[in-house]
Amino acid sequence: MAFNVPSSLPVWIMILGALAAIGIGKMSFGGLGCNIFNPALVGRVFLLISFPVQMTTWPVAHTQIVEPTFPQTYVNVVSENSTDAISGATPLALLKIVVKNNTEISKAKAALTKADKELAEGTKTAAEVAELKTKLEQEIQAAQISQQKAKADLPTALELFVGQNPGSFGEVSALALLLGLLFMLARRVITWHIPITIFITVFVFAGILHLCNPEQFISPVYQLLSGGLMLGAIFMATDYVTSPMAVKGMIIYSVGIGLLTVIIRNFGAYPEGMSFAILIMNGFTPLINRYCKPKKFA
Repeated sequence: MAFNVPSSLPVWIMILGALAAIGIGKMSFGGLGCNIFNPALVGRVFLLISFPVQMTTWPVAHTQIVEPTFPQTYVNVVSENSTDAISGATPLALLKIVVKNNTEISKAKAALTKADKELAEGTKTAAEVAELKTKLEQEIQAAQISQQKAKADLPTALELFVGQNPGSFGEVSALALLLGLLFMLARRVITWHIPITIFITVFVFAGILHLCNPEQFISPVYQLLSGGLMLGAIFMATDYVTSPMAVKGMIIYSVGIGLLTVIIRNFGAYPEGMSFAILIMNGFTPLINRYCKPKKFA
């Protein structure tokens, strides 16, 4: 579960998350091998709902963390060469801001066009239209400033790949996660079906949305490299207990995770959707196993 939380998270909150993961996610179903849901993700979602501020506050580079005593909040002691900021948004959160501002700017511009039309038709007076235009122009300016700031803080695809971006321990280096995938495939700890199918599903579905409206939907490359997608696809979704047994079931399970992740990221309230997608498909695993049984050889 340590891979799913910020490095600045106080220890006492982490302990509560571990208790939720073990007590709710595992022991309530009968213990080891009997749990329906991935315990680590149960703990993460529990913390995200219970402590949303601490779970979405990320230390920026070159800052040192001073561990607080219960129940104080944590503080950052900034080194000489660091910036004076104590937290930064994750790439997905920044992209969410950019998309939101694009939508607001488009709506405001449409409202400006409508106001000009109403003035020409005589349904509104010049004073009313002038007041409305001033308000809309201020909204557009504020959205553009916020958008420019978010774009300036947004890491490049290369930075996401090597890990120079804020986020949980398991979100900050796609390269390290892919090396872990190759190692586990080489040792035959897991098969390729679940992680590769999730990657392909996310890339295809996100690519279709991005082609339809590039201003509203995130590019598929960013979808793959940012957030907890690779961590979830490689280490969480492949959990033996909570994933299907047959290859056909693995494919169905993986496609569901990929689709749900993209849907939650683009249309949901949270920037990240991987944890929720895996937990939802964990719930469908017994049903998938029932209808996608492995072949009997004897």
